[in-house]
Amino acid sequence: MRKPYYLMRIFMISCLSSFFVFPLNAQNYSAESGLMLNAWRDNHSDTGIQTFIPVTLEAVFKDFEFSLLNALVYTHVEQSGADSATLTHFLDTKLNGTYKIEDKLPVDMLFGLGLNIPTGKTNLPQSDMVLLTIPDLMPITTYGEGFNVNPYLAVSKEWDRWIAGLGAGFLWQGEYDFSDQLQKYDPGDIVTFTAKGGYLISDDWQANLFLEYAIYGKDKQDGNEYYKEGNMFAVSVNGVYSKPSYEVDLDLSMVVRAKSEFMGEEGFAPEPRNSHGQEYDASGLYKYFLNTKTSLIGGLAFMYLGPNAYSEDSPYYIGSRTKLELSGGIEMKHSDNFKWNISAGIFNLIDDKNINHPDQKNNYYGLNAGVGGRYVF
Repeated sequence: MRKPYYLMRIFMISCLSSFFVFPLNAQNYSAESGLMLNAWRDNHSDTGIQTFIPVTLEAVFKDFEFSLLNALVYTHVEQSGADSATLTHFLDTKLNGTYKIEDKLPVDMLFGLGLNIPTGKTNLPQSDMVLLTIPDLMPITTYGEGFNVNPYLAVSKEWDRWIAGLGAGFLWQGEYDFSDQLQKYDPGDIVTFTAKGGYLISDDWQANLFLEYAIYGKDKQDGNEYYKEGNMFAVSVNGVYSKPSYEVDLDLSMVVRAKSEFMGEEGFAPEPRNSHGQEYDASGLYKYFLNTKTSLIGGLAFMYLGPNAYSEDSPYYIGSRTKLELSGGIEMKHSDNFKWNISAGIFNLIDDKNINHPDQKNNYYGLNAGVGGRYVF
């Protein structure tokens, strides 16, 4: 089972009702929303479409910051020779709160707590599992989880042209019904450690290095341990080149996962070969400032997920996956309080043979578009 990299998130945000108990004299409130569209077709005439309306609310009060995130999602997949699958639902509600200490100690500190409130859709019927099969094809493939608690801590220090930081987080994941065939599923808890280093090469150039290591706990079903995801190590480098009229942002990253473990007669043991392939990502973003209020944005992203270590004739074989995406957009700042953006992109994803289509590779072509805005009160 490949758990997407974003599941190692440290920052989890949630819960609309809690937003309205914030102090009325907060330094500022902000609201952000939009409409996003993603559509695709493969070489077998299967099609899919996903639209969603995300909503983010934030409030800042001195050294405290609170934020909320949810989205209404519609997903529809048509398969040749099989029934279609459709889901319209809100996602889990996420609440995040932080407290920061700046310029008072030798290092700056950030304390945070995230909550995942299970308002999304779980206990999916088997006919809807196609909505979850390819995590890199549609933006949203997790529609609901259990009640999760995520405390985290980060420290950072700046001096001269350098910046360095360390972080640690613990994600406690509650039990829920994943599908009608996987009831009382209790995913293992996750411990994460992060590190960042940055150097200002010149007034125009800045380089950054990010490291992350995640340790997975054991998954349970109906109280019985049966699976442990392989630990994950990620490294990424980033470079930003800024001029008054434009900015270039380049990113390279690699994700490596250890062998997973399964419960056997003598307890947990690693799988014979690694079921996870190594992942490589590269992206570039170019932003051209037409004036102080208008920016044009262009982006190019490439992902390669290598095949796992099993042989091609094994039922556990998962082939490679590549994705190339080209995007563009415009961002406008109407005032200090309001800005909006429009974006669009096209992509091609090639998914080699795996358990979902063991006899052939699939070729997907798709597009995405969106419009969004942010208002600060």
